[in-house]
Amino acid sequence: MQEHSHCLATVNGLYAQVGAERGRFALLARGGVRISESSGEDDNPDIEDYLGHGDLVASYAIGRHQLSVSRSPTGSERSPDQ
Repeated sequence: MQEHSHCLATVNGLYAQVGAERGRFALLARGGVRISESSGEDDNPDIEDYLGHGDLVASYAIGRHQLSVSRSPTGSERSPDQ
């Protein structure tokens, strides 16, 4: 039987969001900052490169449906295999 070790990584940070609606249109902006850990304890030192610092979501209601578009700029344009 193979034994598996499970490790749960956490990311501490402060996050805020603001939204507005007008008629059928809605806009939501979310942003956050990561609370750094000491380098010896940080198991995700480059997590901001992949998660980014926030996102922007625009949506438009069409009857009972909702069309949404989102954009999440990342901390860098680095690909995961670099």
